[in-house]
Amino acid sequence: MKKIATFVMMIIIALVCTFTFVACSNADATDDSDVATLVMNKRYINKNYVSKDTEKQIFYVFHANGTGEYTYHYDHDYVDASFESHTHNHYIIRFNYTYVDDDKSAVVCFYDSIERLDGDDGTYKATTWTQLVTVSKNVLVTVETSYIFWINEDYLKTLPHFGEK
Repeated sequence: MKKIATFVMMIIIALVCTFTFVACSNADATDDSDVATLVMNKRYINKNYVSKDTEKQIFYVFHANGTGEYTYHYDHDYVDASFESHTHNHYIIRFNYTYVDDDKSAVVCFYDSIERLDGDDGTYKATTWTQLVTVSKNVLVTVETSYIFWINEDYLKTLPHFGEK
């Protein structure tokens, strides 16, 4: 009798473990909360420019058709006794992008064209512009000389004190 009871208990435990494993596996398969997802047609604003007026922000916008825009604004005037430098870059780079991997955690953006905005001095001419962008719905990350964080405009609303002056 003890052997039968032990056998039945082992079967019940095995079935519970199997159902638990299957349930957890299916939950992971259908739960998209951890999947990297670009939010389409929303600005991802450079963290250093979130408190600036919209027409002075630097940001990315992605579209579902595999295109996007990178809007850039930069003004710098430097004058001293022996040197003078003026840089005024205001442009939109239109790009095509593709996902790097199956989990869609990164995209590579490739230059397509440039639109000069008011005040641009025409000096920027990088037709080989490319960018590797790590993706999430709330934040993008690019790397140049350091990490640059780009905050989705909707997510920024949940960070009321970020970028306060």
